[in-house]
Amino acid sequence: MARRAFSIIELIVSIALITLVAFVGFGTLGKSRGQAGAQGLSLAFADVFRQARQEALSRRRPVAVMLPSASGSMPNVSSYYILEGETLPQITRVRSYASEYRTAQAFVGTWPLNAASASTQTTTLTMPGSKWAAFNLNNWLPPASAQDYAFCYLPDGTLRTNGLSLFDNAYHVAISSGLAFSGSAGNFQLTRAGSSFTLTLSPAGSVTIESGLAAQNGSIDTSVNFAPPVAALPPSTTSLVHQNPVMVGEPKIFPPPDPALLPPGINATLTRDQFLSLETVAKSPSGEPLFCNWQVVSPVPAAGQGSYSFQGSGGRMVWDPQADSGNGAWRTVWQWRPPPTALPNDVYRLQCVVQNYGGTPLAAQIKEIKVVPPGNIFFETNRSGGPEVWSMNEDGSRQQLYVAGASQPTADLDGNRVAYIRGGDIYLKHPAHPGTEMRLTAGGGYSIPCLSPNGTKLAFRYGANEIHVMRVSDTGIAANITVDNAADPPAALWIRANTDRLAWSPDGQSLIYTKNNGNVWKADIGSGVGGNPTLAGGPADFLTSQPSGENPIWNASWGVNGRIYWSINKTSAAAQYDPYIFYGNYSGGPITHWDWGRDSYNLEEIMSTPDPAGGNWIMAIEQPVPAGADQSQIVKVNTNVPMGFTLGPAPRIPLTATPGAYNTRPCWTK
Repeated sequence: MARRAFSIIELIVSIALITLVAFVGFGTLGKSRGQAGAQGLSLAFADVFRQARQEALSRRRPVAVMLPSASGSMPNVSSYYILEGETLPQITRVRSYASEYRTAQAFVGTWPLNAASASTQTTTLTMPGSKWAAFNLNNWLPPASAQDYAFCYLPDGTLRTNGLSLFDNAYHVAISSGLAFSGSAGNFQLTRAGSSFTLTLSPAGSVTIESGLAAQNGSIDTSVNFAPPVAALPPSTTSLVHQNPVMVGEPKIFPPPDPALLPPGINATLTRDQFLSLETVAKSPSGEPLFCNWQVVSPVPAAGQGSYSFQGSGGRMVWDPQADSGNGAWRTVWQWRPPPTALPNDVYRLQCVVQNYGGTPLAAQIKEIKVVPPGNIFFETNRSGGPEVWSMNEDGSRQQLYVAGASQPTADLDGNRVAYIRGGDIYLKHPAHPGTEMRLTAGGGYSIPCLSPNGTKLAFRYGANEIHVMRVSDTGIAANITVDNAADPPAALWIRANTDRLAWSPDGQSLIYTKNNGNVWKADIGSGVGGNPTLAGGPADFLTSQPSGENPIWNASWGVNGRIYWSINKTSAAAQYDPYIFYGNYSGGPITHWDWGRDSYNLEEIMSTPDPAGGNWIMAIEQPVPAGADQSQIVKVNTNVPMGFTLGPAPRIPLTATPGAYNTRPCWTK
């Protein structure tokens, strides 16, 4: 059977049908590709924003996603660059998606909104309670980036922009396959968009994607894809030029030491159970992070370097926008404590080194730290219910237990030895080795020990009326002890009249003591065979006696200025006292006194001590009357006040004020 050929009409109809089907198919494919491109670019940008936020959190500095704007003239982009840094931020990376998503672009601007979303705003949102609420993005951005679209994540995870439009309390970026817009810089309006997606960026830092234009009122056609316009280009990257850091002042020590109390050349003192805080502030001209490392420099004491809050090669400094008078700077605080085996008078030379990634290390001023015994005032107290020896700083701070169950402390001038009574016997401790205790006597009956200023001799009372002196060495005591015997003359060193107080001269060659008959005596102490203490210069010298009609002299102390101090409580009423502090010298010079000016207080003890600043101080025990000893406190008095000055609140500095506690027998060391 013969085959019939297609007529011309049939061929034309067939071609038309094929063309129509192809046109519809290619249109659908184009739309699908356009949608895929917009979605892919949305996902890519969402990852960029999330990564920037994570970097800001982990690196503890602002990280900004910057969308280029061609100096504010274009709202459509297909690229970004990252700015990073606490100050003077640097471009750390640049990326363009123009070749991957040819038909898709991002739009930064506004579009018509539905009634529920109301209108757009340009208010900068900050998160309540954020420590970065005062961050000024406009001041942070480099001038070349000031007109680009900034999405800056802060170290607390919050988002800040440079005045971009927002609605529904969030920022929005439209991503479309082809788009058109109108308006001018700062007021761009989206007029047409292909298959669209919206990135929603909250001030709290969240990033979400939704299909279509968020909250648009339906007036924008998003169903047709078309070729996008030319997009704004990112800036070219520049290599970072390392510049050396600059110190903002010298490192500081906390708590700030009192210069008047420091030895010459020493920046701070501490005990080996304390630590110091060391603050360093520096600037980075090239905007890089800075690193600080503290170290002990030569000569290093035998005990070792001590320990730091940062170990190893150093620690990254933290950007403080309030430092350097609000200009911002890098700041770090280290803690250093001496080794547990550090000895009193060990000096540690601490230096910090500040450096960026590539600059020359900058060394700061060396701080010289001297180790001292724990506290430099030792005293007796019953605040815990029984006799104890406590220590404290010379301003009354850091009061802490030194020896439990002990009383009557005495210390040498450098604080290297502390002696005390426990169970009627004398014990000795080295504050540098608090776990080591030496027993100096046995059998009981010993009291009122008194170490010489250099710690080599120890005077004490045995029984009620015998004064003894022994030699003290670094390893203990000499076997030979001067002992009282019945053949001693009454005026010799060994006294039988209820001795109450002992005190050494500043050179440790003489000893003064009081007796309950109100007299003050002085005896010169020499060294006999083997360096053992002996009575020198003949019998003891009579210095002074209680004034007629007044209470006995209960105590006496030898000051570093050569004066001898004692106190008298002149009774004026049954429960009232008229306390005086007297001073004179052992050569029989004039006797002068200060009126304590507190007629309801009893003065029990006087202890003279050197002042590192050059002044002269005494410590006294005052007791309110009639409350008595259970409320006594230690007070510090400057003896450089004018003669006849009535002691009031200014020169009288309370050191202990523990209610209901007996605080007495203070001894003050350097």
